[in-house]
Amino acid sequence: MFMMILLLFISCTTSVAVTVPGTLPSMNIVPRSDWLSVKLMGAKGDGKTDDTAAIQKALNLMSGCQGIPSLLNVTAYFPPGSYIISQTLQLCGQAQPGFNLIGHGASTQLLWSGALNGTMMHDNGTTYGSVKGIVFDGQGKAGIGLEHNSHSHYGTMMYHNNLAFQNLLFAGMITDVGGGTVMATAEVYVRNCIFSTVRYGLYLHDYNDYDYAVDGCLFQDTQIAIYSPHGNFDVRDTRFERSNISDIYFGAIASGVHRVVSVNSTMFAIGGGWCAASSPMIIEDVRVYGLKGSAYGGWWDRFAPLPAIGLAFRGPLTLVDSSFTNTPDPELPTPPLVASWTPLFSYNVSGHDDVYGWQPYNETYFWGRTIILANNNYTGPHTAVFPQDNVITNDMPSTTTVTPIDQNTNFLLPWWPTSPKIFDVKKDFKANGTGHNDTDAILACVAAAATAGDGATCYFPPGQYVTYATIPLQGGNFSVEGAGFKTMLTKMAANTTMFPDEKNASMFEMSNTNAGQVEIKQFQLIGKEPGSPLIYMGPPKTPSLKRFLLLEYILGRESPMSVPCPDTEKKNIRGCGAWGKRCSDPSGCVDTPQDRSLRTAVVFEELGEGDTIIADIVEVGMYFKDCAAATYLMNMGSGYRVIEAPKATAMKKELTKCEISPSSELCNTLQSLVLSQSAGFIGELMHFDSGNAFDLTVRDGQNYASGYFYTESTERVVHLGPGSGLGEGGMVTMVGTKGSTFGDEDLIVVDSWTGNFSYLKSLVQIQGKSTTNPPMSLNLNAQTAPTSNILLSGLAFGEDPPGLSINGGQLHTLGNTLSYGDIPPTTSTAWCLKSGHYYNRSTIPYTQSQTCTIPDSSSKDKTDTTRMQVFRAALDHLRQLGRYDLVLNYGFKQW
Repeated sequence: MFMMILLLFISCTTSVAVTVPGTLPSMNIVPRSDWLSVKLMGAKGDGKTDDTAAIQKALNLMSGCQGIPSLLNVTAYFPPGSYIISQTLQLCGQAQPGFNLIGHGASTQLLWSGALNGTMMHDNGTTYGSVKGIVFDGQGKAGIGLEHNSHSHYGTMMYHNNLAFQNLLFAGMITDVGGGTVMATAEVYVRNCIFSTVRYGLYLHDYNDYDYAVDGCLFQDTQIAIYSPHGNFDVRDTRFERSNISDIYFGAIASGVHRVVSVNSTMFAIGGGWCAASSPMIIEDVRVYGLKGSAYGGWWDRFAPLPAIGLAFRGPLTLVDSSFTNTPDPELPTPPLVASWTPLFSYNVSGHDDVYGWQPYNETYFWGRTIILANNNYTGPHTAVFPQDNVITNDMPSTTTVTPIDQNTNFLLPWWPTSPKIFDVKKDFKANGTGHNDTDAILACVAAAATAGDGATCYFPPGQYVTYATIPLQGGNFSVEGAGFKTMLTKMAANTTMFPDEKNASMFEMSNTNAGQVEIKQFQLIGKEPGSPLIYMGPPKTPSLKRFLLLEYILGRESPMSVPCPDTEKKNIRGCGAWGKRCSDPSGCVDTPQDRSLRTAVVFEELGEGDTIIADIVEVGMYFKDCAAATYLMNMGSGYRVIEAPKATAMKKELTKCEISPSSELCNTLQSLVLSQSAGFIGELMHFDSGNAFDLTVRDGQNYASGYFYTESTERVVHLGPGSGLGEGGMVTMVGTKGSTFGDEDLIVVDSWTGNFSYLKSLVQIQGKSTTNPPMSLNLNAQTAPTSNILLSGLAFGEDPPGLSINGGQLHTLGNTLSYGDIPPTTSTAWCLKSGHYYNRSTIPYTQSQTCTIPDSSSKDKTDTTRMQVFRAALDHLRQLGRYDLVLNYGFKQW
């Protein structure tokens, strides 16, 4: 069965009884030629034999642990079976980045028989690897299923897919416990996983445990399903059942929740605490169903009624499109959201012992935080939020229907796609994979898979492959697959004698004549020829031609990257080879995208309305040129983005002639183009980035939506340029998490932009400051068309007030706070409504620090029409993003 069917035809709205434990789908995978089976090392998998030593031997050979030289094999394979382990399995990731573990889903189980509170598997800093298709069953004795914890190496870009963690005493997956010298584990994708009968499902313990995407998961019978006192996450398309304390605890860093169902949990979310003033939050499109038939009728504990959401000291909250059902007893004064809770909370990780307590509403814990509400559904005797201070409500009706999720929605995918036919580029076509010319073997392997179709795969075992020719992606319903980080495919500068037509040609090129789905998965792609992109998808022969491209785990490089960037070099990650060379002239990077190293980029040009691209987890730059008619969705990834439409902008001038002669053939063509351009969508569910001249460049009135945008240690974040495309203006909507730059560069630059730009929910700060210019947390320099709008909403400005300059359009601010550092006495009255003390990392004593609410534009009129219309338009854009997510990733029917 092939991914196209998975994406388009799975229905996720089938009723599932909430008392039935979730079950992973079976993975009927065909082992690849290089996989190292644990059974070859002596493991039995019979549920009786202790297989610890045999499995550890396989992991040692694969990863270089304990001084044993590693094999080229980077995938440890667990055939179906029940594997008894009595000691912690060790993954020494810093010695061998890029290795993978894979099993068969529900039929591959690790069963613990060791000491009480033991750890089943420990990862010592894995980078660019994956764990797929394994059940971690603690048998009621193990404390932790999978622990990411390194004292020597930064862990990043891990992919956890189709895993189950069950019957564990403490945590299913936990990160970076120990403090001090512990290195961070960040940029982790947790997808289609089950966490059941465990105290904490996912526990993000430490600072810099950032950018965790939790997607399509199920949490059952936990104390706290996602516990993040110091890390941050974005959870979407996930179901929670029967959390004894709360489904979610979000602490010091901004996080997000989207399209989530909660059934029969004590509380849905707890947020805030010390050091959390810089942590805005968005909760979007959730369905919370309280406990039925209890003494209190809804969210409750045995002594007092509890709200669905309880917030302590933290940044602004944006709550939209959410419903709360089975509300508490009318006699008990508990609304769904209590905005000023004081958590009394302590934890002892090493002893796996926690103490919880709660203190009622305390005014000193409110401190000017804002709450922004829109289109929520709650029926009860109380106001939806208590207290009402600084609550902003947008009552304008949505122009977009919210998602059709309800109490029966389960997002777990019920089956796993497989490839029925595997062509091996080494075994079947004699490729060397040693850094020499493998052009002929590569072309033959890809052609064989394309001819076979029906989900066939051309597989590249680990190695260094070189092609001098473009690899054509002709035909449909096939894939080109590597083994991940250790499969390096290089496109060399063409030898024009051998390949006369290959000058400045791409590595892969999508056919413009063949319909169907093509997948490129699990490669480190290396570009050597200037001006030649890694992947090129050009205009279809006919606009309605149905083409589908899936990119999964694609890493774009300028040169082979044998080890990830040291943590000390993260501030200049491009210098480590992650995204190619830094541009010597940042302005040239913006105005001439080719200067941004197209040889490390994916390029889409003049795509049609039948074109769909999904990027599952990528680390590569992307350039969109006249692609407004197509559909693009990224689930998680990084790399600069350039979105423009020069051809459409040029054609816009011709539309003025249609006022004189509207029935001409040219005008009919142009009007058709206008309609087709409005049919497309460019959106990203999670984007994180670093080290670019600009992380996002949008010109020519194009559209872009992001549900999570994290950028750090970068030069500048957003550039909005001139041009109008074929429409009336562009729409750029970013739900941020952190936006920070070095120095005094403008964080956001708007140059003759036409349209709306909305920046929602983010910590915004400058990491390096000039000694001569006044420091600003956000520098916005905007030159816009008179009809353009810029909205800043639910932001926490860090360290210093923002510097905002706009000429031509309208600037709208809504529910922002200044919350990170000392506020100068001369501005405190103007900027602050309330103040209080909190711990901060500056040299200023914490007793001098304040947090405050920045007065909104039109602050005397909370229903200011234009501002609220812009806010509603931004929310509608996010609703579109959610719809494409559910349709493309989960098979929901369009609504």
